[in-house]
Parts: sequence; structure tokens; C-alpha cells
Amino acid sequence: MKIENTKAQMRKGVLEYCILSVLKDDDAYVA
Repeated sequence: MKIENTKAQMRKGVLEYCILSVLKDDDAYVA
């Protein structure tokens, strides 16, 4: 159960990282 929780947190972190990267790229294009 603890391993599954860690996997879920990692997936969530990767997802957030991807979203932030896309937003940052959008800002660069706008600027």
C-alpha cells in the first residue's frame, strides 16, 4: 500500500511538472 501511494505521488509530481513546463513554454511564446 505504501509503494502504491509513492507511485501515485510520483505520477502526480510528473504531471504537475509537465503542466508547469507547458505553461512556462507558453509564457516564453507570449513574451
